[in-house]
Amino acid sequence: MKSNLMLVTWNYPPKIGGMEQLLFQLVQQVQSDVSTFVLAPYCGDKDYINEAGISRSYRKGLLGFFWHVWVKGNHLLKTEEIDVIMGGSALVTPLVYLLSRKHNIPGTIYAHGLDLIYRNPVYQLIIRAILPRMARIFVNSSQTKLTAINIGVTENRIKIIHPGIHSAEYRSSEEQIVIRRRYSLEAKKVIMYAGRLAKRKGVLEFIKYSLPEVVRQHDDVIFCIIGGNPEKSLHHKENMRQQIEQEIEIQGLEDHVQLLGWVDRKVLLDMYSACDIFLLPAIPVPGDMEGFGIVLAEANAAGKPVVSTQIGGISDAVVDGKSAILVDPESWNEYSSAIIKLLDNPDLRIKMGEFGALRVSKELDWSFIGNEFSREIKSL
Repeated sequence: MKSNLMLVTWNYPPKIGGMEQLLFQLVQQVQSDVSTFVLAPYCGDKDYINEAGISRSYRKGLLGFFWHVWVKGNHLLKTEEIDVIMGGSALVTPLVYLLSRKHNIPGTIYAHGLDLIYRNPVYQLIIRAILPRMARIFVNSSQTKLTAINIGVTENRIKIIHPGIHSAEYRSSEEQIVIRRRYSLEAKKVIMYAGRLAKRKGVLEFIKYSLPEVVRQHDDVIFCIIGGNPEKSLHHKENMRQQIEQEIEIQGLEDHVQLLGWVDRKVLLDMYSACDIFLLPAIPVPGDMEGFGIVLAEANAAGKPVVSTQIGGISDAVVDGKSAILVDPESWNEYSSAIIKLLDNPDLRIKMGEFGALRVSKELDWSFIGNEFSREIKSL
């Protein structure tokens, strides 16, 4: 017998980001066991009108979304046999709590990291008062679990469910040289980054402090940056792309950095196949954190080694020393050394990439994660 889940989320496609894709995929993966009703924010894109199982706010902004959730949520809970209410992030904790109490239905939250530490005193007061009262808290990593415990959630109410990926999607049937030719990357050593250009990602600092040394050792290196400013984020407002462009010019690295912006899925998958190393030089930023780092698992799934930081939930996404080299935060000489070591040793790159691909297929593929999430929802 199917369970019925009502998902309340501010983060959902067509918005772009890891949280958005995670929640979308969770809904897709549990359909055989769990029927879902999604309450999502306003979307002006006509392609997203009349989506089955999704009710979107008619008003822009957070207040319009909250009002829609309250009205539509109460209606659904009166007319449908909803078994569990889940918030897509800690942001919607008050709504989930009030609806669950009013209708005597278990309420749960999927927390991602930043949504637990957002630096607003009123927000923190509300989260710390209500979150520990939820029936279950799902978290994306060990680090996010510790953060939840630190704000008062008891450990027995927390369940780690990592973000999943379709691992087979990242195994290209084309030769790497063919893909590189398509993007004019022949005879290049390719380092890749993908994701929002938030301050905590450390891309600006890597270009300033580490990439020049890598280029001195390997003049054929090119750093391909996929992604752009997180314009629709409630938290990140910096124009990081402009700062990165300025730093590239200052360092004289115009021939060694490509800012590709947001790209379609085909190009992203091609670039995973084309690159030699995937990089996420995350740095500590007060009031921000790297909850998991799904792009690192994606890179491993494509058979590529990762260079990143021992920070946040990154150590859950990869295995240090086997599928990745993790260095201390802001240790830019260590970053340079790790990248140069991998560029100098193709066999090591292949070995780490193969380990990462096998591990992701066994532990982080949606076939595993989806079943785990379905079991947890049914247990509530």
